[in-house]
Amino acid sequence: MSPTLGTWLDAVFARVPKWTMNIDAERLRNQAIKHLSSLVARHGAEATAVVESMGRSGVRIVIVAVDGVYGDAIVASVADAREVCAQIPQLTVGEWDRSTAELVAPSVQDRTRMAGTGR
Repeated sequence: MSPTLGTWLDAVFARVPKWTMNIDAERLRNQAIKHLSSLVARHGAEATAVVESMGRSGVRIVIVAVDGVYGDAIVASVADAREVCAQIPQLTVGEWDRSTAELVAPSVQDRTRMAGTGR
């Protein structure tokens, strides 16, 4: 990122009222809890969560259920991600190690989308 763009982004974020970011963060947290809880309930009794920072865009929580189905949610910060994971007792926070990666079972639709064909 160029210094000019970084300075411009800092200026834009400085103008956003802090209460607006807090409302969005709370909304994202609540949506993540609802979405991920539902996914875990539908696909097994437990799942592994991997927390990944995306820079200024937020933090992605990827969960992999025991049957290989995976899903994700975006929250505002690492602290929010930890709170979401703590709210779902069936989640175990982990990393992208061999055992987690081996569980992932992409569907045909996932493979098509990842290939960039758009079909």
